[in-house]
Amino acid sequence: MSSAILQSGTPPAIADFLASLVPPRAGRCTVVAAPLPAELVASLTEGGLPALRRASVVSWEHAASSTRLFGLGVAARWYGPREEGIDEARAALAAITCEAGEGIHLAARPRLFGGLAFEPAPGHPDPEWAPFGGWQFILPRVIVAQLPEGEFVATACVASGAGGHDPAPAVPGHARGGLDAMGWQRAVASARLELESGAYRKTVLARQKRVSLPGFTPEPAVSELAARYPGCFVWHFDVPGATWLGASPERLVSTQGGCARADSLAASCRRGATPAEDAVLADGLLADPKERLEHAVVVEAITNGLQPFAETIDCPPGPRIMKLANIQHLHTPITARLRPGVHVLDLVGAMHPTPAVGGWPRQPALDAIRRLEKMDRGWYAAPFGWVDFDGEGEFAVGLRTARVAGDEATLFAGCGIVADSDPEREVAETELKFRPLAEALQAGR
Repeated sequence: MSSAILQSGTPPAIADFLASLVPPRAGRCTVVAAPLPAELVASLTEGGLPALRRASVVSWEHAASSTRLFGLGVAARWYGPREEGIDEARAALAAITCEAGEGIHLAARPRLFGGLAFEPAPGHPDPEWAPFGGWQFILPRVIVAQLPEGEFVATACVASGAGGHDPAPAVPGHARGGLDAMGWQRAVASARLELESGAYRKTVLARQKRVSLPGFTPEPAVSELAARYPGCFVWHFDVPGATWLGASPERLVSTQGGCARADSLAASCRRGATPAEDAVLADGLLADPKERLEHAVVVEAITNGLQPFAETIDCPPGPRIMKLANIQHLHTPITARLRPGVHVLDLVGAMHPTPAVGGWPRQPALDAIRRLEKMDRGWYAAPFGWVDFDGEGEFAVGLRTARVAGDEATLFAGCGIVADSDPEREVAETELKFRPLAEALQAGR
């Protein structure tokens, strides 16, 4: 089955199968799901990963763990306006019931894909974030998963009673706020003065960059990101008139079988031109007091966020190096055995924003962001991922991200700012972080 047929709507055989499912009960927010027969899975996937990426409204890939998920079509959408956040999302999703038929493969089980804004009701609202809202989740009509051995499995879903408001359309070319490079350097210098006065221990300032992309389509960019960054969470998420793309190295939290996993990823440096230079840079990062302090603050905040929900927490005594194609980070993986009944969104609400994206202590650092950044972060540095109907899920921090609307993309990158941060060095670091998305987006032209 060609990607053109997939793009034009639900193929007739798939539509017939969806129509055969028992309709959800009237008056209730209900999902009905059933395994897609093997012959229909084969027809959907004969074009391989590129065709699935092209046909999907949402994709979620993490090659290092052999995770590849694709959502075709939208069975239902749950959306909240910008003034809403995690509490409203959690309540709306908790009201959904799911009736899953026998034979559904665990990898393709019904789940909701989506995310949240960094914060509700920002001080510099950007109308290009309107179609994303304060939070939004979708249930695909068909969820396709590729198993580690390469085989595909799929589940068909129908639903009733999507909640919240309808998404507003995108308004291309009307982005507001944000500072140029020199203005952002001055913001970093202002933050340093506040840090020296003891107002907070760390804040995180971000920039945005506009890129012209005439004729852009997401699939080549997503394929490029998935190939170049197998250790990252790579996704795209389509909303009316816009797409949210990401290649994040940082897991906010995932849950499975009563266990949670989170990543502390803070402090970074460039890759070396040779293995020897790379090792020297990595050793310097591990030995840098400023970078180690920035990282330790994030570890402390993550363990504190997990504590109320955990029976035990396991945290290594020190960080290791995570190497990506153009950057290396200090990385500490953290695991926890959860108390019974914990929902992944409980953890998302408790842990977001981590000091890696919001600073520490949280409130004064966030106040500094609102005063100094002069832009609407929208979904940048916010949770994005999926949740199933047992309350398990996986969310990444929305880093190395771009919002595409019309023929323009807006890229986002930020840096942790502490008392001895150098404004010029921080600008250079944001340019380094822009690069993966900027290069991949050119593949989509």
